[in-house]
Amino acid sequence: MATALLDRQPVIGVITNPNSKKNRRKHNRVAELEAIVGELGVVRQTPSTDAIGPVIDEFVERGVDFWVSDGGDGALFWMLNKARETLGETSQSLPSRLRYALPTNSWTIDYVARRAGIRGKAEDILKKLVSIYRSGSPLQESIIPSLVFTGMQERSGRLEPFEKIGFASAIAGVGNRFFDKYYRARIPGPKVIVEVVSKTALSFVVDQTPVVGRFFPAEWLAYGRDVLETMPARAWADGHELEARDFSVIA
Repeated sequence: MATALLDRQPVIGVITNPNSKKNRRKHNRVAELEAIVGELGVVRQTPSTDAIGPVIDEFVERGVDFWVSDGGDGALFWMLNKARETLGETSQSLPSRLRYALPTNSWTIDYVARRAGIRGKAEDILKKLVSIYRSGSPLQESIIPSLVFTGMQERSGRLEPFEKIGFASAIAGVGNRFFDKYYRARIPGPKVIVEVVSKTALSFVVDQTPVVGRFFPAEWLAYGRDVLETMPARAWADGHELEARDFSVIA
């Protein structure tokens, strides 16, 4: 069985994230995706980010052309960055041995998929990819600008260098704190987005009215303060340092 599998030359590799919102209740997700890609693909489930590296090794060894992340922006982020680490190509924006990366939608934010003009469920996207490949029709490519982030971050009380790629980033301020609260939810999604924005706005308005604010718990009022607190920083744009020293948003 192992020899037969290794003899196959799949062109599509799918990494499915069982922890993404849309996959949590799909216990047969791997079989479902395998039925779509058939002999053209290989599907691997990664229950943690540590499981992605061995899958990347397999994709490279088997010459997979299309690397598909079945999940949202987070799934694509980890697939690409783990590929860079595994392949030892951290000086490049995208790994040179990755021909095509295909994001899918998980029905939350899906920034990259929307930016690339990709719509629909992952299943429908894969079916279309398989159909185009079998027919020999030309593939439509989208070039999306990416960012390389370098810096230092604290781990276990020590500062360590890091280098990651991404397509957008809320580094500090309102955006960063919004996502902190968004991902604390058990199941993030559109409902949580509305909840965080509404709670922040109401908390801020009430906090600005002391007469009304004294009827609300201190921790409730602190919610808006926490999200909207400015961040002290020094910033440069095109080689010139900005005069501001406190920022509401760094993104």
